Amino acid sequence: PFTDMHLNKELPAQNGLSDASNPMYSYILSGIALFVLLIACINFVNLTVARSVRRSKEIGIRKVVGGERKQLIVQFLGESFLLCFFAFALAIVLVQLALPVFNELSNKVLTLSYLFDAKLILGYMALFIVTGLLAGFYPALVLSNYNPVETLYSRFILSGKNYLQKSLVVLQFALASFLIISTLV
Repeated sequence: PFTDMHLNKELPAQNGLSDASNPMYSYILSGIALFVLLIACINFVNLTVARSVRRSKEIGIRKVVGGERKQLIVQFLGESFLLCFFAFALAIVLVQLALPVFNELSNKVLTLSYLFDAKLILGYMALFIVTGLLAGFYPALVLSNYNPVETLYSRFILSGKNYLQKSLVVLQFALASFLIISTLV
């Protein structure tokens, strides 16, 4: 196959030079990219939770007026998926703008069509759904459980039992530390 031209060392060299590369480098760079993406997603979820706590009075008013928990969940999920969609669109625009510079630096000719492989699109969709659900569903569940009177009288404080947010911060710190230590070694 075509990928063997770059990764298979047993193919004959052209002009006496071997063009083969170690496939381990591709796996390592892909792993680093996934770690960075995971850190960004965790950060997005944490920022969404923190931002939703500031909206506690709005949620209290909606509950007093008769808003149901289901409506709050739908609102938070909708906002979260909308933010994810705009982030993806912005990422595509930034990649399109950075691609000529990258092509010049790497002496390669990559196009945006490489990003729309069927497997990659499935990965994008999975990432979109997981990030949207975590960033929207969790704050909606947490905030819709609180008493509206407490939220309206500014007595609303997230309890110390916010295990998901704490574990996400620890995971984010651990991944970032791993990447930093890996670059030093």
